[in-house]
Amino acid sequence: MQLKIKTYGEKFKAKSEKLNNQLPNEVSFPYLKAVEELGEVADLLVRRYGFQRKGKELSDEEFKEKLGEEIFDVIVCLINLANFSGIDLEKAAKKKLKEMDRRWDNNEY
Repeated sequence: MQLKIKTYGEKFKAKSEKLNNQLPNEVSFPYLKAVEELGEVADLLVRRYGFQRKGKELSDEEFKEKLGEEIFDVIVCLINLANFSGIDLEKAAKKKLKEMDRRWDNNEY
């Protein structure tokens, strides 16, 4: 998935440069987009479990579909951040999961 998303990030960067758009930079832009997308996740959760405007209600199926899409948008932005930062997420995940296993095994949680 990281490699597939890298192609999208590269296409976006090339298109932006062609249009002379001034992105903050390759690291801050995906971070800012992730925050924006996380805001959309929060909006859905507030609409579902908090304040719901009349006429804006979502069925269970619509909610799950939209929430899944927005969560994936956050993931894509974070993967772009990793790609532009030169991070191998598979390697990072394996290391982190090993650490989490150790903590659970030692009753640190």
